[in-house]
Amino acid sequence: MIGLVLAGGQSKRFGQDKACYYQPGKTVNNAALAVSKLTMLCDVVLIAANSQNQAVLTRQFQDQHTVTVLTDQPAYAAQGPLSGLYAAAFYRQRASEYLLLAVDYPNLRPATLAQVASQPNCYAATPGAVHYTIAHFTISFQQLRDYLLLADNRLGQFLKTACGCRPVTFPATAEFQNLNYPEENRNANQRPNE
Repeated sequence: MIGLVLAGGQSKRFGQDKACYYQPGKTVNNAALAVSKLTMLCDVVLIAANSQNQAVLTRQFQDQHTVTVLTDQPAYAAQGPLSGLYAAAFYRQRASEYLLLAVDYPNLRPATLAQVASQPNCYAATPGAVHYTIAHFTISFQQLRDYLLLADNRLGQFLKTACGCRPVTFPATAEFQNLNYPEENRNANQRPNE
């Protein structure tokens, strides 16, 4: 199984690179948190970076021989999460089983990710929300390329139609809070009555 960290977003709402961001009280950044969770379950971890954070992430993980940093392929650059998946599939050039995790979920528990990994063709969901960037599926480069030729770059649609993924439902807890704004980080890390 290949771990794939989605770290190539533009982080416009967040205001700074989410992958390289250190949450208050954490000693590693969000990319390292995702990599550490995936390395517990996967033999190899690929990081889908962008042109702005590729060099930083490559230096950060240069001593981890099972971690490789990739950037978007020109044909599908900057088109969201499927750009990162396309970079990974292009790199692999064969059908591969992926465990997908975005850097947006730094509070996701390893046990929750392991539950997703234990189910074939699935993505995480909570009551009232879907979390497509926490998913487990198998896809080949050819299948993904054929799908992208349809000009549909929505990850959720891809997971459901091309991969046959179904939701695995979890209780709505703070671990599923997608961090889009810096103030959400402060609120997510506060203890009650602070």
